Amino acid sequence: MTSKERITRFGISLILALVLWLPLLAGNALVHAQAQITSVEINQALGVQKDNSQNYVAGKNTVVRVFLSEAATIDPDKNKTYVNVLRDGSPITGLSPKKYTKPVNVVDFFCESMLACGNWAAGDYTFQAMVNGQGGNVNGTYKFVYGSSIRILAVPVKANYGGTVKSIPNNKWKTMWKFLQRVYPIADGNVKWTIREDGLDASAPSYNLLTNEGQYKVWSRLKDFILPICKTKPQSVGCFDLIVGFIPESFTDPDDPTSTLQGFMWPGAPVNVSAATDEDAPATVAHETGHVYGLGDTYNGGTIRCGVNPAPNSYSGKEWVTRQPVTCSAGRPASTLTGPYGLVSATQIPESAHPFDIGDRGVLPEMADFMGSGGKQAQNWITTDAYDWLYRRLVNKEADPASRTPADLASPQRLLSFYGTMTEADVVELEPWKSFMDTTEVSDTSGPLMVRAVNGTGSIVASTSFTIDFYAMSPPGRPMRKVTRAPFSGVIRFPSDTVKFQIVKNGNVLTEVPVSANSPSVSNVSPASTTTIPGPYTITWNANDPDGSNLTYMVEYNADVTRPDSPWMILVDDLTTTSWQEDFSLLPGGSHAKIRVTADDGVLSTSAESAEFIVPVKKPEVFIDELPWGDTYTAGSDILLTAEAFDPQDEWLPNDKLKWTSNLSGTLGYGSELIVNNLGAGTHIITLTATNSAGLVSDASTSVTVTDTQQQSSSSSTSCFIATAAYGSFLHPYVQILREFRDVFLIVNPMGRSFVEWYYRVSPSIAEVIMTSDALKAGVRIALLPVVGISYLSLTIGIVPTLLMLLLLAAVAWLCLRSLCRHRRNCLN
Repeated sequence: MTSKERITRFGISLILALVLWLPLLAGNALVHAQAQITSVEINQALGVQKDNSQNYVAGKNTVVRVFLSEAATIDPDKNKTYVNVLRDGSPITGLSPKKYTKPVNVVDFFCESMLACGNWAAGDYTFQAMVNGQGGNVNGTYKFVYGSSIRILAVPVKANYGGTVKSIPNNKWKTMWKFLQRVYPIADGNVKWTIREDGLDASAPSYNLLTNEGQYKVWSRLKDFILPICKTKPQSVGCFDLIVGFIPESFTDPDDPTSTLQGFMWPGAPVNVSAATDEDAPATVAHETGHVYGLGDTYNGGTIRCGVNPAPNSYSGKEWVTRQPVTCSAGRPASTLTGPYGLVSATQIPESAHPFDIGDRGVLPEMADFMGSGGKQAQNWITTDAYDWLYRRLVNKEADPASRTPADLASPQRLLSFYGTMTEADVVELEPWKSFMDTTEVSDTSGPLMVRAVNGTGSIVASTSFTIDFYAMSPPGRPMRKVTRAPFSGVIRFPSDTVKFQIVKNGNVLTEVPVSANSPSVSNVSPASTTTIPGPYTITWNANDPDGSNLTYMVEYNADVTRPDSPWMILVDDLTTTSWQEDFSLLPGGSHAKIRVTADDGVLSTSAESAEFIVPVKKPEVFIDELPWGDTYTAGSDILLTAEAFDPQDEWLPNDKLKWTSNLSGTLGYGSELIVNNLGAGTHIITLTATNSAGLVSDASTSVTVTDTQQQSSSSSTSCFIATAAYGSFLHPYVQILREFRDVFLIVNPMGRSFVEWYYRVSPSIAEVIMTSDALKAGVRIALLPVVGISYLSLTIGIVPTLLMLLLLAAVAWLCLRSLCRHRRNCLN
């Protein structure tokens, strides 16, 4: 044999060895890797925070992520893989890892439920991690701190669309706070999402949403749900940080018939109107709440606040305060995602920030800022800038530099809450003003625009300045719009010798509001005696004004006046008749309920209350979610159950009032989120039972199918049938490689999906034949070796380098064979 023949044969042998050796290398790497723990990450929405801060919220669902030096197959044995959680040096619980079917270099540890982790109460946390029997040198203490709550009033609106009246078609709006809960630095249960079942009837022609005037009237009616005391004491019972009015659907912009509006708002009050059926409506709720707390837009053309949450450098918009054109220079990257209408216009949340959806999807890819626009709901998340700013507002409780917290006086003083609108031509329209008593310090101020209190001698005895803004925040994706009527509001001291109030611009009096000599009177508010009101009821009262002024009325309801934390809720405001029909079946129940009616003559106000009466207590309403990880599992798999329950009296029920059961396995646990992994084979009817403080019970159910491992390996559409039959288990490392290759490279494109669908049609019958013969199993294993090797190489270095390597090997093989044939002269041309 010549030396050239030896070289040729060696080349062919090397190629065959590589093809056979690659899967062996893959299996060895997957099974025998001795990965070391390199770090632990505590993640409540983002794993990497701004400036590498360690800002964690007590009471918020948390995942502990353990990073390994290399990928490893995770042993689920609780004695070998776990995280011990200690608070203030005392053990709280041990966490088990998520179930993995393939090697990973990051292991996630979840609480079975919030209750199981002590609700992540405030304190200094340390973590002891163990993976595959190997511990890590994990240093550091993580401080969890409680923060403020966010109070949002959700109001369904029966809306008029150019003469067509529509109502919201489903109840999804009732749980649209859940996205905000996941991304904001806020404890579970601290999103106080209050539902107004009675809603707002805006079906009259004057509320036509296809006109600017109709939009303003809807917004103004929602604004009327704000109690006067909220202007001076915004943290008072019954006050809200934001009011969201949910209209049924988007509509044509009256200023641009070619475009669609998802909602609208006016300056002057934290009230937003949003379309309930928009796919990204939950992100819109988080977006508009962000504006309340000072976050700017991060979409091109929005209202930008560069010093808080910068938009990408390539975007321009109006500056948050000055409304002048602005671009940021902070270097934030723009999103590269594609949404329903093209490229998403938003700041990018890169994978390197480790965005994580604890309540659903787990680790996330690149995401887009919810303060941007144009993304699907599933593409929205929070930036490190927004998270840091909100943490400072909600947890550190730092005041926005533009705000001031007034002091309290020793005794109450009379104040006046004013409201109106002004045009650029200085035409002023006023709504009824309301006087009230409060201890909040209200200092006199002056400026170009003022409300002044004047006494009988013409002296100014009080004044307060106000501003107007003709630019209104727009729904995500729309530039600021200019309005023709700019709302203004505020509070001014009301000295006893005041005879009139003046609205002044640059020293010129635009209009005056006289103070009557006498206050109006209110009496005989019904019901006049103890009674039970289960449904519709007409509230009546008597009223009189000695000065003959026209009166307007505000009607309020309190479900339990014996409880200091029971709020007065406005049923209607600016009413001109002395009766109002209310459906009490839509209101919170209580045995000490009252009605309060306030009469206003435009400045002076007088209130009277009804007798106590009874409104039947309502049952909770249960909202059980679709299973985020599917409805079919193998025995031992993690199953995430999520649900909420709203009670009109207690509002959102706490975790210990939410009980999960299975018709096959009995009690599973408690909480709004629960991970179970001990369900036996069979179809389980999973039920969440909610019990309110009055002992009333409601439930909702879903079904889960659990199969044993053998059934899954032979019948599940997620298995590789032929490989599973050949290797004996779908957990075999080679099968895992083939399944991962399918998920990464095949099902993401049409041709690959077609192949997978064809494979699932023909492979089950072939797999059944293979399983009957050991010889066939051995033959198929040998035949699959090159496929496993190529799959492993593609997953390791990428499919393009793998294809290039295969082409190179094929070329070398062809050259070697050609040389061998030429030497021996025994091959056909």
